[in-house]
Amino acid sequence: WHEAAFHEVYYPRISHDNEGYLGKKLGQFNLDLSVLAHFFKSPWDTPATELHDLDKGLVLNAVVLNLQASGRLREVIALCQAELTIAIARQHWRNASITGDNLGGLFLILGNVAAAWESAQQAVNLAKLTADTTQPDMATKAHYAGEFNRIASYATLAQVLSAQGKYAAAKAEFKHAEERQQAY
Repeated sequence: WHEAAFHEVYYPRISHDNEGYLGKKLGQFNLDLSVLAHFFKSPWDTPATELHDLDKGLVLNAVVLNLQASGRLREVIALCQAELTIAIARQHWRNASITGDNLGGLFLILGNVAAAWESAQQAVNLAKLTADTTQPDMATKAHYAGEFNRIASYATLAQVLSAQGKYAAAKAEFKHAEERQQAY
């Protein structure tokens, strides 16, 4: 029933497809979380096995966004790690890169610089897989999405390096991100 409830009720009627209506539009993050809890065996532990992997990713992402907006950052870490595992398993490099980048930022905010470093490095490596930058057709949507992920990942890596006191390396990564953004 989880799959039917997701596709027939939550996604089209409550979320208004990918708008995140309750949270983003109405600011009712905790109400959205209470609805999303029904798609888990136990809240925020494991998404219902009846959901397809893509839908599990959508549910995890919605929970992550609502928890972040509610200031519940520590709860977000495990969910992001689960979301990252699913994205890597499905070879959805863009989603994996975004999630890894988000994890790096979260760890940095929470003061775990070592974990932020690992996540930022992983995000950069995943971002490199998002689109083939050697293609002559620079106008493709995939190229621009991939390039944006790379820019964001380099910037997060630079923030982590700065937090580690590695200012010269941070400056180089910021410069690298800035140069790519100007070419973007």
